[in-house]
Amino acid sequence: MSGKQRKIIPVSSFVRQQTGVRTGLLLRMQQPVRRRGVAAVCQRKGWMKMKERFMRFMQGRYGVDPFSKFLLVSGLVVVFLSAALGNRTVGAVFYLLGWILIIYCYFRMFSRNVSKRYAENQTFLAKTYKVREFFRKQKNIWKQRRVYHIYTCPNCRQKIRIPRGKGKIEIRCPKCGTTFIKKS
Repeated sequence: MSGKQRKIIPVSSFVRQQTGVRTGLLLRMQQPVRRRGVAAVCQRKGWMKMKERFMRFMQGRYGVDPFSKFLLVSGLVVVFLSAALGNRTVGAVFYLLGWILIIYCYFRMFSRNVSKRYAENQTFLAKTYKVREFFRKQKNIWKQRRVYHIYTCPNCRQKIRIPRGKGKIEIRCPKCGTTFIKKS
């Protein structure tokens, strides 16, 4: 047995049922273990050490929230916009503004003052609620477009969802009781 080694392993009840082996041990031929390169193992261990160090570094820090994501994206957009403008003074101002937004984003992520960063995020979420809610509703309407028609009542402007493919139907508004005819 040059390259193979014998290994004794316990047999589970499932294996006993499948193979009919009644003894408690089974001899199995084991393939030789393929050794990975030393560099690959060290690189993996180095990556894991780096990941653990970063996790330890981030303990007690605020991290990423919707406001910091907004700051990062808007900062990158402003920096790229400054490159597209090409004008020396306006481009420089936009470039500086973009980098200030990005630096503030990272300051917030690495901050240990969690309560203050949380309050900032809540203020941002409160001020952008109507915009986010509008886009959420539009996304929901577009998801339902295949199955439903969305009509508005001519009297009270209430949105009414009607299934597609029913032909001409009379629709009664649940809010004001107005009836109108539409094709579904």
